[in-house]
Amino acid sequence: MVRIRFEGALRLLSAAGIALAGALSGGSALAQEPIRIGTFLSVTGPAAFLGDPELKTLEMYVEKINAEGGLLGRKVQLVSYDDAGDAEKARTFAKRLIEQDKVDVLVGGSTTGTTMAAVPLAEQAGTPFISLAGAVPIVEPTKKWVFKTPHTDRMACEKIFVDLQARKLSKVALISGSGGFDKSMRGECLKVGAKYGVEFVADETYGATDTDMTAQLAKIKASSAQAVLNAGFGQGPAIVTRNFRQVGLTLPLYQSHGVASREFIRLAGPAAEGVRLPAAALLVSDLLPAEDAQKPVVVAYRKAYEDKFKTDVSTFGGHAYDGLMLAVNAIKRAGSVDKAKLRDAIEGTRGYVGTGGVVNMSPPTTTWAWTSRHSACSRSATATGRSSSSRGSAMGSAWLQFIAGGLTAGAIYALVALGFTIVYNASGAINFAQGEFVMIGGMSAVTLLALGLPLPVSILLAVAASAIVALLIERIAISPARHSGTVTLIIITIGVSLFLRGLAQLVWGKGVFRLPGFSGEEPISIAGATVLPQSLWVLGGAALAVVGLGAFYRRTLLGKAMLATSYNPLAAQLVGINTRAVLFASFGLAAGLGAIGGVLIAPIAFTSYDAGIMLGLKGFAAAMLGGLGSFAGAVLGGLVLGIVEGLGAGLVSSAYKDAIAFVVILAVLFFLPGGLLGARRSDRV
Repeated sequence: MVRIRFEGALRLLSAAGIALAGALSGGSALAQEPIRIGTFLSVTGPAAFLGDPELKTLEMYVEKINAEGGLLGRKVQLVSYDDAGDAEKARTFAKRLIEQDKVDVLVGGSTTGTTMAAVPLAEQAGTPFISLAGAVPIVEPTKKWVFKTPHTDRMACEKIFVDLQARKLSKVALISGSGGFDKSMRGECLKVGAKYGVEFVADETYGATDTDMTAQLAKIKASSAQAVLNAGFGQGPAIVTRNFRQVGLTLPLYQSHGVASREFIRLAGPAAEGVRLPAAALLVSDLLPAEDAQKPVVVAYRKAYEDKFKTDVSTFGGHAYDGLMLAVNAIKRAGSVDKAKLRDAIEGTRGYVGTGGVVNMSPPTTTWAWTSRHSACSRSATATGRSSSSRGSAMGSAWLQFIAGGLTAGAIYALVALGFTIVYNASGAINFAQGEFVMIGGMSAVTLLALGLPLPVSILLAVAASAIVALLIERIAISPARHSGTVTLIIITIGVSLFLRGLAQLVWGKGVFRLPGFSGEEPISIAGATVLPQSLWVLGGAALAVVGLGAFYRRTLLGKAMLATSYNPLAAQLVGINTRAVLFASFGLAAGLGAIGGVLIAPIAFTSYDAGIMLGLKGFAAAMLGGLGSFAGAVLGGLVLGIVEGLGAGLVSSAYKDAIAFVVILAVLFFLPGGLLGARRSDRV
């Protein structure tokens, strides 16, 4: 493999709108067969924002090439697989593409992890592989058969550090995700920082499913940092950006080129104003001067993509365009799809003008390089170090911040745990589809609001919709199996969870969505901690739901029937209670509570088709911790779990935040089987 020289590649742009990243593809042909381009992309899963536009781009341009007569007189065939961001799946699909599909060139690897899983296979088979991921390890050390189109994470770090030098800032706090790209960029920034006089005074991490980074940011706030750099991509950086403003940080915030997209701006909202990041020119194509060599390329691609798919262009798709064109041009120059000749032709690329810059392949001894012609910044900020006394005060506030964030998360866990408890008391089974009703509530509210309905009406209809879906599920899937064993019912609910998640993906797609805050976005300071107004809505809404649930059980006939059934189903039947109707109503009530949680958390943690997985697991852990079957225990368990997570992330390491819930489950099973308040027990006959 050789390296690519980018000219005019990165621009430092204000985060009020830009995008960068991935691309690839190639082609080849045997005598009487089509030229086969193989691709494995993260079309679904957490990296879908990369893989989805990449696949759309490849399909669009392969179709265009074939409509214009193909390549070397042959049709081009795109063979694609969705690895969902899973490295093991990527390896399996890459092996299938090479050995079974007999592709001529590999195009894929939306993420660093999926790319690196396929690299050994491409090298061993001698198949040209153009990656769409950005990390340096993909091409260093040099690999004979592996190429890549995106700018590297090292380039992004250096571009940011040049800007820091210009602003006379040297003390930097790092915060990064746990993914392959995040880790690689963090490592590259640490490597090259000293060259630019950068001193790293904090180094925090967060998990892929984390919904609150205030604990990590509170520690950064207590440091002597003059600027903050977030190495990451996906929805994590958007949450970091919102939490950054929430905790009152006024330092310059830098993001990576991995979030240079309109999607980031949409999710981060007003908090994105002032964020700085390096990015390619695609999303600001209208700002390029007429003489810029890239302008006709990026304008044409942007128009074609937006006209066809009726959505904003993505530079991740732009890199897919570059990868495909690099391969197509190489095939034309080679006049063949012989893999060795194709590889040499790719390596011989000179002066290719793409969406990411001007590409020149160079000998392996040449380092990556680029120059920037455009730089734009929004507002500036002045940063100074902190005295030891102010840092001590800040750490005191950090404790309160850890607890405040934990209480917000804990209130949601409590609502989910109550849903588990309601169904458990009525049926003796664990409803592992409970988390999906949290997702349905949030996604339905987003859809209804987009249709023009007022927010309160959207929320009420979303909760009702979740309850109706649950009632239908109970009638269709649960009720026919009500005389089966508990294990059978649990397996059915797991199947229902998978079904609802798949259906949600078909209905809403793979994107991430958010509701606007119910009372704005301006943080509120409480006893030294800062919280978003929405956090108060979460706590207040959860409290009202608990109070309302208590009143329902004490003051209504249906509620009293549910309580009687939970204590002794047989006795309830003997006194005339329709236990079948109780189970039916329990599913609807549990789903409604879950939907309330989904609506309340959507303005803070966002929502997507797979948002219910982790919330469901943590809700179950909370129910176990408090005492399975105990309503008070579900509330207590949720709050305790949330606070423990917040303190664990702030005082130990956020890397273990998600593991805390599973440790709690194991600890309860081994040492406290009845939970904190004791599990409700009843014999089923």
